[in-house]
Amino acid sequence: MPRHSLANVPAVVLAALLCACASRDPDRVAPSRADEAALRSFAARGYATQDSSGGTMLTRQTWWLGGREQVLHWMLPRAGSVAAPLVIYLPGLGESAGAGARWRQAWASAGYAVLSLQPLEADEAAFRSELARTGEFRDLARQRFAADEARRRLRVLAEVHDELQRRVGGGETPWRQIDLTRLALAGYDIGAWTAMVAAGERLPGSAAPMPALPLRAVIALSPHAVVADGGFATGWQDIRLPVLSIDNMQIIHRCA
Repeated sequence: MPRHSLANVPAVVLAALLCACASRDPDRVAPSRADEAALRSFAARGYATQDSSGGTMLTRQTWWLGGREQVLHWMLPRAGSVAAPLVIYLPGLGESAGAGARWRQAWASAGYAVLSLQPLEADEAAFRSELARTGEFRDLARQRFAADEARRRLRVLAEVHDELQRRVGGGETPWRQIDLTRLALAGYDIGAWTAMVAAGERLPGSAAPMPALPLRAVIALSPHAVVADGGFATGWQDIRLPVLSIDNMQIIHRCA
């Protein structure tokens, strides 16, 4: 599926609807026409409120976290009466925090607050590295998809989340319009794998999943398979979140 083909799909809505449709319980009551109409209306507008201007506020910031600078790209819906759920987007290997603008704009237009960051500078610079210049792409992939690097990315995400909690809790503008109790993590390529690890996927050589953010859903776009000991059945057994995974061939969804 081309990357731009999801531009008009509110991601958290799509994940929720797929999970709702995935139930195979024969006793489940089919939704009424009124319920279906409400779902269609919600999918079309997301969390946008009637008193919202319908626009988005774009900003690029640099936060000082853990002794280093972290670049953040924000897309925030104009202030409304309801705090917006947050989608954190993680770009792919070789991409900056400004990547994925089409997806991010679609989510923001649907009423979500959207934060994009590339947790590790080495991921952004991967295709300018010595390994890339000498054509050693297999070694480059092995290096960037290592378990230790995944742990480093999650530590950066935890630091960003802690700082955001502080700002939201302090009632600062514009952070007070973000609802951190409704948080989704989306990613492309290496960002998709990071999102899956944050959701509970076990890392190779790890006996237990990494500590996860307080997530409500995960969207993995063109994810890479990094198989843990015991295969996928073991690697994914601790995931308890709705997951929407989209690669170039198929859509895979899983509900807790």
